[in-house]
Amino acid sequence: MDRRDFTIGLAAIAAAPTATLAQSDRFAQGVSIAPVSITLMDGTSQRTWPSAGRVGVLLYWASWCPFCRRSMPDFAQLHQRYAQHGLQIVGVCTDPVGTPASVRMARQVPFDSMWMQQLHAPQLPSVSRVPTMHIANRQGQLAFTGTGYLGLERLEALVRPLLGLA
Repeated sequence: MDRRDFTIGLAAIAAAPTATLAQSDRFAQGVSIAPVSITLMDGTSQRTWPSAGRVGVLLYWASWCPFCRRSMPDFAQLHQRYAQHGLQIVGVCTDPVGTPASVRMARQVPFDSMWMQQLHAPQLPSVSRVPTMHIANRQGQLAFTGTGYLGLERLEALVRPLLGLA
């Protein structure tokens, strides 16, 4: 499938076991991303996303989303395998602030999560469905934007080259 063929309707996502990741049409590969200040779900502040010199994944998710629930263990494994190589994953929960199911999901993964309502990043592509991810390279440039369930193998194929582990 061509990476530019990115438009997937909700019916296609619901019917397919996996969706596709593609380069965003509006936000072309290589566009610099101004660092986003992160406030975690527990109210503590963290550094920024993407952190300088790290490959950053910003993962939008919701507790009600079956593809998000299916994706979370893959992102947890991705974090465990590649954090020491410079991978930074931050989950962005799109549920209302304080949703108990969201808090439980966030506690089950080894990466940080925040509420979407606390994210102020107009320089990033808008999110109309979940799961959606933005991946930034070590230079702070948008490398990929995509949506849907990808599976661990496809996620690794995306981040390994950016980490210099191709």
